[in-house]
Amino acid sequence: MYHSKRRKPHQQQKEQRRPSSTPSKMPDNDPCRANWHLLSDRKKKLIINISEGNVYQVEHLLIKDDMKYPIYEGKGAMIVAASNTNENVKEMFKYLSEGFPERDRDGTTPLHYCAANFNLVAMKAYLELNPFSHSQQSYDGSSPLGLCAQHGNLEAVKLLLKYGADPNAEGCNKATPLILACLGGHLETMEYLLTECNVAIEAVDADGRTPLQAASIGNHTEICTMLLDRGVNVDGMARDGKTALIIACMYGWRKLAKMYIREFCDTELSTKNGKTAIVFAAENGHAKVVKDLLNNGANPNPDLEDGSPLLYACQEGHLAAAKVLAQHQLVDVRWYDQKKRCAFSMAGANCHYHVLRMLVKQGAKGCQKKLWYQIIDRMQDTGSSLEIVEKEYKEKIEQLKLEKEKRRIEQVEEKRRKRKMEVLAAAEEK
Repeated sequence: MYHSKRRKPHQQQKEQRRPSSTPSKMPDNDPCRANWHLLSDRKKKLIINISEGNVYQVEHLLIKDDMKYPIYEGKGAMIVAASNTNENVKEMFKYLSEGFPERDRDGTTPLHYCAANFNLVAMKAYLELNPFSHSQQSYDGSSPLGLCAQHGNLEAVKLLLKYGADPNAEGCNKATPLILACLGGHLETMEYLLTECNVAIEAVDADGRTPLQAASIGNHTEICTMLLDRGVNVDGMARDGKTALIIACMYGWRKLAKMYIREFCDTELSTKNGKTAIVFAAENGHAKVVKDLLNNGANPNPDLEDGSPLLYACQEGHLAAAKVLAQHQLVDVRWYDQKKRCAFSMAGANCHYHVLRMLVKQGAKGCQKKLWYQIIDRMQDTGSSLEIVEKEYKEKIEQLKLEKEKRRIEQVEEKRRKRKMEVLAAAEEK
C-alpha cells in the first residue's frame, strides 16, 4: 500500500519561520556567485538591499564591522551599491559615503565598477556627488575613462569627458583611452576620441605599442584603415621590435597583412632577435600569409641568430607552411644553421612524420627517397627517434653508397672501353 510522506512538526515550524521573500537576486545579477552560501542571512540581506538601493533596510542591517572590512569578495559596500541601476542609487551612495571606504582590495572605486559594467545610471549619480572623481586610478593604474573606452561604452566616455576627464591620460600599462579603444575594436569610440577630443594618434603604451599595433592584435581592419587614412606610420615599431605587419602575420590575419603590404610597409623589419614577418608567419603555421609575403618579395632566408623560416615551420610541424617554403627557389632544404641543425633534423626531433616525408620528396636526403621513406615508417611504427633508426639503417645506407660508387666506376670503365674500341676501329680503316 502506498503511503504519502508527511512532514514532521519541526519541519513545518522551520518552514513557517522562513522569510516570505527569499534571496532571489544576488549582487551583480550573478546567481552563481562563489561563496554565497557561506554568508550569514544578515549579510545576504544587507548585500541585496544595498544593490537594490533600499536605504531604510540597510540602516537596520548595518553593523560596525561592515564599515571597516569588505562585505563580499573583497568589495566594500560602495562597490556593491554600484551594481544598482535604480534611480535611488544616488541616495545609497550619499548614505554610504560617510564612514565607508570607497576602494576595494584592488583599489577599484565605484566609478571603475560602473565603467566596467556599463552602469550609466550609477555613474551619473556618483559623479554628481563626487564631480572630481573622474581621474581616480586603481592600484594597477586603470582609470574609469580607460575602462569605458576599452569596453566601448561611448555614452560613459562622453559623460566622463563632460566632467573634465583627460582624454590623453595614461592608464594601466600607460595605455591611453585611444589605445584601449583600438585594442577592444570599438570604432565609434575611437572615432569620437580622434574627432572631438583631438587625442595623440601616435601615443604609445609602456610596451611601445601604438594604436595601430593595438588594433592589429584583434584584427580590427576598419580601425586600422581609419588610422592609416589619418597618416599613422605603418612601420612603427614597439619596444620588442614588432611592427603592425609582424603582429598581423603572427596571428595569421591575412587580410590585414595584405593591407599593410599595399601600404608599402617594410617586410624586412625585424625584432631584436632578427625575426621578420615571414618568420612569425611560418612559426605559427600561416601558410597563406607566408605565400603572400613571398609573392611580394619577402626574403625567405633572413639573417637570424639561429634557424630560418623553414626550420621554425618544421620544428612546429606546420606542413603547409613548410611546403610553401621548401618549394621556393631561393630556399635550400639541406641548409644548416650555426647550431648544425637542418629542417629534417628539427622535424625528426619533434616526430613530425608528415613533414619528414615532404622534405624527402623535396630532396632533403638526395636520391635515396625509398630508403628514407622506410626509415620514417620505421620511426612512426616503433616510436623511436631519428638517430636510433638512422643507426639501424646505417649499414644499408653505406651499402647503397658502395653500390652507387661501384656502378659509377663501371660506367666510367665502359666509356673508356667504348672510346678505345672507337680509336682502334678508326686506325684499322686508315
